[in-house]
Amino acid sequence: MKLKEATIAMVVVLVACYIGAGAPPLDLLIKPSVVLNGLALKSGTWHYSNREDYAVPASEILASRFYTLIIAALCAACGIAVGRVKVTWKRLACFVAVAVALQFVFYYAQMRAFYLPW
Repeated sequence: MKLKEATIAMVVVLVACYIGAGAPPLDLLIKPSVVLNGLALKSGTWHYSNREDYAVPASEILASRFYTLIIAALCAACGIAVGRVKVTWKRLACFVAVAVALQFVFYYAQMRAFYLPW
């Protein structure tokens, strides 16, 4: 029964992130530049709004917001799950792995923001 509840919660979060991103076309969500911009957190950074990077279409920036919202939802889910008292070694290892992966995402975003041209 818990698997069913987790699946329903995951679908609800995905739909909420999709709506929060402005319901972009699905073919735009799998475009490589949109995925990389989402992982670089480009849609919400100060650097995008204050640089000369206005050649990227606004629809791609809005679609990359989907991945930024997914990362935020993943951080929230890990924080809530670790905050619970019943943490087994398997769960803790999974959360540490997710935290390390998210750290790489954030380092990538910083490198793109400060050192690489958009």
